[in-house]
Amino acid sequence: MVFVLCILIAYAQAGLSALPGEDAKGTNMALISIASHAGVLLVAHDGIADRERFLVLIRRIAVMGGLYACLGLVQFFTGQNFVDAIQIPGLVSSGSGGVDVRGGFLRPQATARHPLEYAAVLSMILPLALSLSLVPSRWSMVRRAWPAALVAVAAVVSMTRSALLGIVVGVGILVPTWDRKTRRAALLLGAAALVAMYFLVPGLVGTILGMFAPGDPSLASRTDSYDAFWSYFSIHPVFGRGLGSMSASYHIFDNQYLDLLIEIGVVGTAAFCLLVLVAAVTSFRARRVERIGKLGPALGGSVIAGALLCGSFDAFAFPQAVGMLFLCLGLCGSIGNFAAPPTSGAGQVAVAEPPHRSWAQIVARRWYVFLPVLLLSASPVPSWTRTATGVYYTKVTVEFQAPPAATKNNPLRTEAWSLVGYAAMVQRLYADEYAPAPVRPNSAPLFGADLTDSESVSLRNDGGQWQTNFDAPLIDVEVVAGDPSTVRERASATTAELIRLAGSTQDCLGIWRQAQITAVQRPTQATVTYVAPRLRSAWIGWGAASLGLAFGSSALLDRSMFAGRERRLRREGRGRPPEKDRRTKSAVYGANQVRDGERLMVIDHSRVQDSPVITAVLYADRTGELTIDARKESFYEASPSALREALMQRVIGVAASLGRPVRMTAMDESGSAVLIVSPDGEAEPADDSWNRGEDRGEPLRVLDFETTVREDRRSFLTQEVVEEPSTVGWRGFLTGIGIRMGPGKAERSERADIQAVSQHWPGPRTIAVVNGRGGVGKSMTTICLSATFARYGGAGVLAEDNNQTRGTLGWRTEKGPHDASLLELLPQVGRLLSPGAQAADLARYVHHQTRDKYDVLRSRPELLAEQQRFDADTVDAVQAVATKYYRLILIDSGNDESDAMWLRMIHHANQIVVPTTTRRDSAESAALLLDALYERGGHYASLALNAVVIVSQENPTVPDRIVEEIAAGFKPIARAVVKIPFDPAMKDGLLAYGSLMPKTRRAWLAAAATVARGL
Repeated sequence: MVFVLCILIAYAQAGLSALPGEDAKGTNMALISIASHAGVLLVAHDGIADRERFLVLIRRIAVMGGLYACLGLVQFFTGQNFVDAIQIPGLVSSGSGGVDVRGGFLRPQATARHPLEYAAVLSMILPLALSLSLVPSRWSMVRRAWPAALVAVAAVVSMTRSALLGIVVGVGILVPTWDRKTRRAALLLGAAALVAMYFLVPGLVGTILGMFAPGDPSLASRTDSYDAFWSYFSIHPVFGRGLGSMSASYHIFDNQYLDLLIEIGVVGTAAFCLLVLVAAVTSFRARRVERIGKLGPALGGSVIAGALLCGSFDAFAFPQAVGMLFLCLGLCGSIGNFAAPPTSGAGQVAVAEPPHRSWAQIVARRWYVFLPVLLLSASPVPSWTRTATGVYYTKVTVEFQAPPAATKNNPLRTEAWSLVGYAAMVQRLYADEYAPAPVRPNSAPLFGADLTDSESVSLRNDGGQWQTNFDAPLIDVEVVAGDPSTVRERASATTAELIRLAGSTQDCLGIWRQAQITAVQRPTQATVTYVAPRLRSAWIGWGAASLGLAFGSSALLDRSMFAGRERRLRREGRGRPPEKDRRTKSAVYGANQVRDGERLMVIDHSRVQDSPVITAVLYADRTGELTIDARKESFYEASPSALREALMQRVIGVAASLGRPVRMTAMDESGSAVLIVSPDGEAEPADDSWNRGEDRGEPLRVLDFETTVREDRRSFLTQEVVEEPSTVGWRGFLTGIGIRMGPGKAERSERADIQAVSQHWPGPRTIAVVNGRGGVGKSMTTICLSATFARYGGAGVLAEDNNQTRGTLGWRTEKGPHDASLLELLPQVGRLLSPGAQAADLARYVHHQTRDKYDVLRSRPELLAEQQRFDADTVDAVQAVATKYYRLILIDSGNDESDAMWLRMIHHANQIVVPTTTRRDSAESAALLLDALYERGGHYASLALNAVVIVSQENPTVPDRIVEEIAAGFKPIARAVVKIPFDPAMKDGLLAYGSLMPKTRRAWLAAAATVARGL
């Protein structure tokens, strides 16, 4: 994280500087690249579930490395680069387009961009492949060792010093970890391979030894670059000039560490080195892990080899090399996870791992750290951006021209090479008299070196850093300063001095005027350009760094406080080993410890108050109720442990919101207990609160606090549930082309909602859609919920119109092949309830929705209310028919809350849904209804507490602020609130689920899932 923060700070520094457009793009691309590599590191660190999957990944890396090496060997022996022959539409090759040659031998590169990158990747794979060949498995030794053999041979014939250094370092780290037999066998095989290569490839050994000769030009070019490095480094030594801003147009150092010192400064480079060091140490400590311990030193060797090779070329410019390095860094963390010490053992009490809290929870708990750090770190930004200014820049050229008429007495020849030589002499004379610029880029403009007041005078070089080409008699003059007038004056003065030197030198030699070489300025009038800083990038970089620092500080404090508590508990419980073949069950987060039969309390009980009164009840069907000051919340989870965790998380949230511990009474079939729950996630029993229940041998498992029990037996039939791959978005696209991708957060949420809506319950369920005001969307809500439940959960869903005054449910749904309604059904209730009645008989009276798969029982809106007003017995009869033939009944209610039909509907309801629009009178009507039901107590109060409120956006002009305000007003008095966006298909006319926009369908799915979780 420190490394990433340093990169963000350097990115902000680049935004405050006046950089050329190409360098600005380079910083953006470098930021994206580091983000992708950091993602690889984190996935490798935390995404490997067990040791078997870890071995599978290492095995695949070794096999792919063997194939990678094989391709390079084919290139070496054939001299053909087969990769560039493959043309992929829309893509171009980023390689060299051929195979390099050194000492008469071809240098392979496989799919890499350069042989150096190829060698670096092989050097990091070799230790893994070697160690994997020594891990026992069902495969033969030959099958395990062939990737290592190919990688080793390919690394040697790659003809790069980097590969040989990587082999020496990586294998050298592994050798001490091998037993004597393995070391002897490796030595014999290595010697045999070298002898075979000496005879099979004549001259190879001599060429390899020649690469390390003192006069090698590539070594000289690296050492000669140190002076240029100090010039660039001294400008921004602490945090650098921005990762990705030091392109080849400035200087090629062929040393990633020098590039890092210039781009992210001393702090960032130290963070990178520390990252490598921590990863290597972590992997070495894991060498005793069961099954995969031998891979620990191998990963350390790979990381150290990759880090060492960063000193021989600019590794971050080569995606395969840096990607492999970050993958190995992540794997070091992963194997370190498997090597984590157990939480209990001899001489220790059991201390659980800290809770996995979300960032939001951490910030809520450590806000007193988050806010000051954020404000302090972000406070300098406004002043920096106000003082950041751009620069003015110009570039002119002094052109040397041959004399119009030369004589035989002219000692200066007029050929092109002599003009270039004379221009070089004039440039040297000027440089001896005037101080040159501290930095001279290869081809980039002078201001790109982050110089704000300087000038440069240089002979035009049309070549590069290593292959110069001075073929034109031109001297380039560049001037950068803080105002345009200064730039013009200095440019004019410099060119005038160059022209004077060109003439005065020839005058001293006595050359006639008409025979002299002349110098002229091009263009005659200098054009001054203003280069502005990128303040937006500076804000983004520093803002992201400030947020990262604030989040990191909060998380570090959170972790440190837990570690302190853990050390204290271990110190207090030292010397009390647990019984053999027994386990200690601790409270939810392991806070309760036992010593000498007494509990060690870590929560300050004096801070607990009488309110709120919290009661948790767990039922055998994996459902539960949590009551907070008479407000009930319902829970349903897939397992008892998940239910306990959900209840505890809710109570911890209450404690966190109050900032103090709270008391909770927990009950299940085994008994009851009173627990004290703290905002930190700790839980422990209150004094004298343990009640096992009458004649019950099994202790209370409500929250699994401390008791010695038999270890749970793992079923032989238990199978790991494999998550289905993603099917939507870019993840789904990659899955479709064969790259299996797991679903994202949004897709997982949608799958969870679909699972909840698809659930079938034991016995029918009735949902009443109620609001005492008309025109708030009761019929719309009934239709959309019915369609959602039927589409995902299958048949057996009925939408019933219980409105005696102009019910519109029938108007907005599909009409069947008849005109029957509730009035036609009533005379047939006895027959439909008889044992001989069949489900198909009901089709005479309900209207099936052919597209949405649910049935509608209509009323007759054209009749007067008096003709459709029924008593409680009639409502009971209709309900009996509905519950016999349907698993789920959604009732669209009327507006008269005193009517017998409305009251009896509430009596039968298992849950109520209260729709409202964004009109305040509609929302107030819904809130008053919930208040009235709650005040009646009993079943009515339970329905109010478990109610789901649906807030529909009345029209697209309603601002989101109003929607959020209405929704927030219902959260204290209802179980859940769901917001539905405006959709023209819901406004008028026939309403079908398929006609809704995708975002609206997703909102109704979320609403139906929220309702289902309360059933």
